[in-house]
Amino acid sequence: LYDNGFRLIKMQDLIDNNINVEAGCTPVVLSFDDGIDTSFSLEEREGQLVPKKDSAVDIINNFVEEHPDFGKAAIFFVNDVPFDGAGDLKERTQYLLDNGYEIGNHTITHANLKNLDANSIQQEIGSVHKMLADSNSEIKISALSYPFGIRPTEELRGFALNGTYNDLE
Repeated sequence: LYDNGFRLIKMQDLIDNNINVEAGCTPVVLSFDDGIDTSFSLEEREGQLVPKKDSAVDIINNFVEEHPDFGKAAIFFVNDVPFDGAGDLKERTQYLLDNGYEIGNHTITHANLKNLDANSIQQEIGSVHKMLADSNSEIKISALSYPFGIRPTEELRGFALNGTYNDLE
C-alpha cells in the first residue's frame, strides 16, 4: 500500500468527508472484522500491556515508526468478546482509542441480517453497542460492517441504521 501511494485514514474521517492526504496519494480505510486476536490483542511484556507481537496493530505501529507519513489508522469491527488476550475489554479498547484506532459494530453473533426480523436485527446490533458502552464509555460507534456483506431485507434496513435496543440508539 505504502509503495503504491496509499495513506491510511480513519473511517470517521471518510464518513465526515474530512480526507487529508498529501497530493498524489490515495486515502484508504483499513478494516478488520470479528475482533480476532491476530488483528489485535494485548499481551504482558515487562509488566506492561502491549499489542501482541505480529498482530495487525503491532505491524501497523512498527511500520508507522519508520514511515510516519503512512498514517496510523484502522477500524476494528467487533462481535461478542473481542480481542482475546491479556487485559480486560476496557483495557483493550482503551489501547485502540488511545493509539488512534477505531471500533465498529459487526453484530453480536455474526448473524446474517437478511434472515432476521426487526427485533432480532436490533438485538444483534444493540448488543454490541451495549457491550462496548458498558466496558468503556469513551467508545463512539459510528460504523457497522454487515456480516458476510449482507444487508437486511430492504423493508428492515431502517432497523439496522436507526433502530433501538435497551434504550440505546
